[in-house]
Amino acid sequence: MRQAVLLTHLHDDTYRLLKNLVYPSKVEEVGYDELLRVLDGHFTPKRCTFADKTKFYEAMRDVGESVEKWAARIRGLAVHCEFGNSLDMLLRDKFVLGLRAGKERERLFEQDATTLTLAKAMELAQQTECAQKARADAVAVAVKQEPVYRAGAQPSAGRRDPEARTCSVCGMRSHDESRCRYKSYRCQLCGEKGHLKKVCTSKKQSKSRVNNVEATEFSVEGGDCDNCKECKLLSLSFIPNASNMLSPLHELLRAEAKWEWGRSQEEAFQAVKRELCSERVLAHFDPEAQPVLSVDAGPGGLGALLAQRDPATGAELPLAFASRSLNASERNYSQLQKEAAAIIFGVKKFHQYLYGRVVIPTIFRDQLLRELHTGHLGIVKTKSIARGKMWWPNIDGDIERWIGSCAACVAVRAAPPRAAPAPWPRPPSAWYRVVSHPRRQ
Repeated sequence: MRQAVLLTHLHDDTYRLLKNLVYPSKVEEVGYDELLRVLDGHFTPKRCTFADKTKFYEAMRDVGESVEKWAARIRGLAVHCEFGNSLDMLLRDKFVLGLRAGKERERLFEQDATTLTLAKAMELAQQTECAQKARADAVAVAVKQEPVYRAGAQPSAGRRDPEARTCSVCGMRSHDESRCRYKSYRCQLCGEKGHLKKVCTSKKQSKSRVNNVEATEFSVEGGDCDNCKECKLLSLSFIPNASNMLSPLHELLRAEAKWEWGRSQEEAFQAVKRELCSERVLAHFDPEAQPVLSVDAGPGGLGALLAQRDPATGAELPLAFASRSLNASERNYSQLQKEAAAIIFGVKKFHQYLYGRVVIPTIFRDQLLRELHTGHLGIVKTKSIARGKMWWPNIDGDIERWIGSCAACVAVRAAPPRAAPAPWPRPPSAWYRVVSHPRRQ
């Protein structure tokens, strides 16, 4: 009964698809549960296990992310990885190794790996995190130090004690380095222990070399880079898969993202520099050469390559590259949907190079003219429809001749307007023209 109801309510296209899927069996002989299994297997998007595992292994705890959110995130990344019986061990290892350098990671590294579980690791990390927050709150209130003047001396406004030293750990003048409460803290800029970020003297600098053009050294501490001199030297128009390659850098441009230059950002930056410095042979567009469009979709972006086939050698010569990043909703697409989006993106991007009408061979032209004139439309309407779908030399003349020879159209065609009576030319003299009429019987 359920099978009959299912088959009755299927669309015609779905029913034909189901018949093809269960062939050589007949669809009426297949059970209800088997039909559902076949349809689910066909329409359920296929996932790439290696891509999911790559996301799992490359995940790192974000700055400011709590221990609970970090544990929940790696559990979500492991859903489609098919780890099997090794799931608990891999979750524990990823939880520990994904922590950034700090007290939590140091304490977990001191534990015995043979007895440490994910639950125990979370508990130890939470305790360490809570202790750090409590310690930070306790020392957050700075004690105001009043200057001490010698007896008989009068303090002057705006004058500091010349004997007071500046602490090299925190930058304050109220104490020296040996008694500074921040001497065991780790700098957030260079990662070294013994001073705070505001007094750090190290600079993370990089050199930019693009197509043999040396740029001055610049800092990557943070800020807006839209107007920087180095960015103006870069031209990403000819880098294949640029959006996917620059995905770690694009993440830093989000409004809610916290600036952090880590290993993934540095690798993306160096990869872009290598691509810009590499030799890319770009051919000039030849209207007579055959264009070739290649597209691809990755986890973070879409890429397209427009090339043309060399008539002499048959080799494909690149003309231009194009790419764009996927937004938040597009990243949830299946791989098949991402590939389809890449095709649409490539065709729209290089529309001016790819657009044309289909050239119809001679043997099929009469058949297409017959189909165009099935509804017995007029010449103008038929030409308009044909221009958007096909083309061949002198197609307008063929359409006019085909419609002009249609017997059905000629039968209902309006008669041409009557011509006005034409008078005889005025004779120059009498009896110049004599007209005789036949005698009626």
